[in-house]
Amino acid sequence: MKTYTLGKQAAKNLNKAFVYSAACIFSVIFLFPIFWTVTTSLKATGTLFTYPPQWFPHPVKWSNYLDVFKDVPFARFIVNTFIITFFSTIGTVVSSVLVAYGFARFKFRGRNVLFGIVLSMMFLPAQIIIIPQFIMFYHLNWIDTFYPLIVPNWFAVQAFPIFIMRQFLMGLPKELDEAAVIDGCNSFAILRKIIIPLSRSAILVVIIFSVTFTWNSLLQPLIYLQSIEKFTIVLGLKLLSLTMEGDSPQYQLLMASTLISIAPVFVLFFSLQKYFIRGIAISGRKG
Repeated sequence: MKTYTLGKQAAKNLNKAFVYSAACIFSVIFLFPIFWTVTTSLKATGTLFTYPPQWFPHPVKWSNYLDVFKDVPFARFIVNTFIITFFSTIGTVVSSVLVAYGFARFKFRGRNVLFGIVLSMMFLPAQIIIIPQFIMFYHLNWIDTFYPLIVPNWFAVQAFPIFIMRQFLMGLPKELDEAAVIDGCNSFAILRKIIIPLSRSAILVVIIFSVTFTWNSLLQPLIYLQSIEKFTIVLGLKLLSLTMEGDSPQYQLLMASTLISIAPVFVLFFSLQKYFIRGIAISGRKG
């Protein structure tokens, strides 16, 4: 019996060792591009293509991060992206909460069918509606403005945040609403005083997804923004890469600008990582 127990414990330890070793190996593989981006951003021009490769920059050129702002108006790109992301995220949160509240708390004819139509938007490629959207915004004189990137988000055009919020609200006991009605609260008072305070974790999940999607968006800014001073960070990276074409492209500046652009998203993700994981759990909950 003792031999059997020792053998079982040894097999368990061996299994753990295998899992941890595989995790370490895959971590190194997935983190290597980030490591290479960081080291390249600190290299001098003459050391980019040396053989054998220079794994660690020598000398370290921190000035590369300042040179990025000299070639293109990168600071302006950051401000533009912050403006678009901030107002788009607010619109997404407000509209998603309102629509999800209606689906989760009110019973009306065709509710499930209408919710199914909303979910079908998740499977609709964005490229399908680009042309009619462009025509509509063109007649509104919104081309080369931030409006096409912000205003639609105030009308619940994204299905996934609605799905996240609805799944979460379905898990809240309806007895809370009934007790509030007895106290004289109407639907909006219930939403403001009960539903929203209890849904902070789900709202944070929606914020994470909205910020990440808007910050990294390329297609819509590429279509609607035409003036360089209105470009977002993603378009600024492309513009920076075009300005570096030549006999000696300065890829270290492109790597430095890339790290600057993804830094806010990294900070947001790692500071709210537990809510991001909770959002995956919410999306898998049955309603």
